[in-house]
Amino acid sequence: MATVIVVEDSAPDRQLMASLLKYAGHKAMLCADGQAGLDLIKKVKPDLIIVDLIMPGIDGYDMARAVRADPRTATTPIILQTAHYLEPEIRRIAEQIGIQQVIIKPFEPQAFLDVVAKALLDGAVVPLSTEAALGSEFHVEHLRVVAAKLYEKVYELEATRDELERTAAKYQALFKAQPEAAWVFDLGTLRFVEVNDAAVRRYGYSHEDFLAMTIKDLNVPDEGPESPAILHVEQSGPRLHRKKDGTVMEVQISTQDVYFGQRSRYVMAQTVTERPAMAPPVNQLEPIET
Repeated sequence: MATVIVVEDSAPDRQLMASLLKYAGHKAMLCADGQAGLDLIKKVKPDLIIVDLIMPGIDGYDMARAVRADPRTATTPIILQTAHYLEPEIRRIAEQIGIQQVIIKPFEPQAFLDVVAKALLDGAVVPLSTEAALGSEFHVEHLRVVAAKLYEKVYELEATRDELERTAAKYQALFKAQPEAAWVFDLGTLRFVEVNDAAVRRYGYSHEDFLAMTIKDLNVPDEGPESPAILHVEQSGPRLHRKKDGTVMEVQISTQDVYFGQRSRYVMAQTVTERPAMAPPVNQLEPIET
């Protein structure tokens, strides 16, 4: 059984490699960043190191150079993995820091296990001198490629953000334009977090009024403070709501749980009937004098 340290910032990739190493009978020790990986390597002195090339903080290239420059770990086999380089590119860089095995992600499980077995079988590599490892022209090339890959990632993230913003704007417009009164409220505090224009028109409260209220402010209690009417947050069904002017409406509630920055619920309220809060007094007829 070999002790293998895996340094990888992607949690799914770490867990996949840990499962494969365990399947092969090895002990896997996992780190999410290069500095933690270096600290663990110095402490454990593993049989094999698997490190991702591009990570936040200390990346795989600088980490491998540090391992090679330390006499205590200089001959430890290292597998360099990446999803950002073509294989010829990463092999050129790997060779400059005494790494013989590379993996391109995503990989097939058996291909990964084959590379691990070969790295362990080959054993120690002949490390470069510290000067060569630190001063290589490939270090400059690596930095250039990393900068390019990071720019690509930033571009991808910005494109994704723009697309999400367009999608959000589209659904926000649909919510606002929906003809039936609708809102979203926080399930914990019962406070409104968003209402559409139909709710503002139907209930008479402004948008700002709604956001200062809780769902209880609309309900007409009929069985005390904990009546089903107030606790209608639990399910869909008919309810009695009071408008700002006091008018009572019977509404049919449809609900759907959503995540709106917190556990929330979407509500659509369709009016069934409506009646004034107080009936006007009836004038008695005075007797007619004859």
